[in-house]
Amino acid sequence: MRILMASVALLCGTVAVSAQQTLSLEQCRAMALDNNHEIKAAQAQTESATYTQKSYKANYFPSITLNVIGAYSTIDGDLGIGPQNLPVFKPDQAFKPQTPNLADKMWLATNLTGYAFFPGFSASYEVGPMILAGVSLEQPIYMGGKIANANKIASKAVELSQANERLSKVNTIKNTDQAYALVVKAKEMQKVATQYNSVLKELMANIVKSKNQGMSTGNDVLKVQVKLNESELNLTKAANAVTLAKMNLCHVIGLDLRSDIDVEDGYPSIETKEGGVAGRPEAFMLSKKVEIAEAKANVEKSAILPEVGAMLSYNYVNGFEVAEEKLFKDADFTAIVKVKVPLFNFGKSTNKLRAARSSLEQTRIEQQDVTEKLELEQQRALNILDEAQKELAVANNSLVQAAENMRSSKSLYENGYETLTDYMQSQVMWQQAMAAKVDAEYQLYLAKVDFNRTNGTLLE
Repeated sequence: MRILMASVALLCGTVAVSAQQTLSLEQCRAMALDNNHEIKAAQAQTESATYTQKSYKANYFPSITLNVIGAYSTIDGDLGIGPQNLPVFKPDQAFKPQTPNLADKMWLATNLTGYAFFPGFSASYEVGPMILAGVSLEQPIYMGGKIANANKIASKAVELSQANERLSKVNTIKNTDQAYALVVKAKEMQKVATQYNSVLKELMANIVKSKNQGMSTGNDVLKVQVKLNESELNLTKAANAVTLAKMNLCHVIGLDLRSDIDVEDGYPSIETKEGGVAGRPEAFMLSKKVEIAEAKANVEKSAILPEVGAMLSYNYVNGFEVAEEKLFKDADFTAIVKVKVPLFNFGKSTNKLRAARSSLEQTRIEQQDVTEKLELEQQRALNILDEAQKELAVANNSLVQAAENMRSSKSLYENGYETLTDYMQSQVMWQQAMAAKVDAEYQLYLAKVDFNRTNGTLLE
């Protein structure tokens, strides 16, 4: 029975270990890029801007419209002229209306030959059903640059959205690298705490043995026990830090917070790359904003320029009966050229143009200001990188010296030339030196990531 239970426990332990997923930095980056909501929103924005650009581009081409109008009316009636005598004039003589003056009366007397009887005319009419169908084609010829600049705005908006998408990816990679490095740091700190705890346990075993031999006092045992208790607490804190760091990494890469993951040992290898502010998506976005502002100013300028357009239409009308015959049952073709020249609108267009030019100047000033801030940020990142490299070198030297000091102190204590307190202090210094080295490596890694971000090389 015990063998069976042991086998089940071993099997469960094997399943638990195999369920744990060890991730590399590249895997974490890929997962973060796939699951980040900010990136998905930026991609949707790019897609929307692309469709908008296509809609503006269509303004270069003619628009074709089919129009169909149907109507029905019960209006009907008769049209006619009653019987009457009509005057008859000499051939080739034009009719001159009768007026009261003498000259006209003489003309009528001279040219009138008599009267003819007209029996009259009568015809019924009915509106009934009517239909109007036609196809029209409209083509802008010259719009003062409005179409070209509107299309330019839409095109630059696509590039702006793509740069914003790239910026979201850069920020995601930065956050992923930071979260990944934090897990590595927590694990390294846990190793430091474990090593320090092992040293104290060894010391405790030696002190107890020495006390049993009458060479140490109970007070010495208590001193070591206090440090050992602190070490046990630090082990718990280190384990909690690892758990929290892993949960944070899960959040960044889009996994469930309770996912059983681990990372590779040691900080990932990263190289600093040459670059500049011009390669950053922020700088690219600023340049596109300036170009969009320029195009908007040109759009407002087009409002004071002439416009020329053409329209072709082909229409067919059927309906309206007169004397039981369709009055309309023919098709016609029409060509129209329209020229629109703005003359005066009380300064509406010119003031809009001035406002657009002022906005353009504001955008250029903003570009200069932000560019200088980006350069300052890059210099700051370079300074931090230089300081982090020096801090790591100092931490490595301090660790070597602390380890040698602890080894020497242990030898002196064991030979009775140094007190227990001094030996324990050397252990504390060694533990602090190891922790400082881990933190220095962590800060150097972050400095490299931030330096590559500020010079536009973090995302190839």
